[in-house]
Order: sequence, then C-alpha cells, then structure tokens
Amino acid sequence: MSTQVTRATDNKAGMTLGDLMQFVQEAEAAGVDPRETVLVRVGFTAQIKRITVGGKL
Repeated sequence: MSTQVTRATDNKAGMTLGDLMQFVQEAEAAGVDPRETVLVRVGFTAQIKRITVGGKL
C-alpha cells in the first residue's frame, strides 16, 4: 500500500478540521483499510502538523 501524507497548511497553527476531513476522504477513496494505523506528528502546543497512514511520518 502507498503512503498517504497530509501536512498542515499552516505549520504554526496546525491542521484544521477541514484538513482532517480531507485526509479521511482521500484515505477512503484510496481504499485504505480502516483498521490501518494512523501516525500523527504534533507540535509543541499539541497542534497536528502531519498525519500519515500506511507508512512512516
């Protein structure tokens, strides 16, 4: 399976709910198994900076 990565549009603010929704929609469209592990990189203030499924951060 190919790695799917979504990065925050604004590294300082982190991801928006819209960014997360887009990530889920793209994963579903790509046929990613819903049981696949999701990896998340967070910033110092816990904002989501990057999210990946099926690979490494």
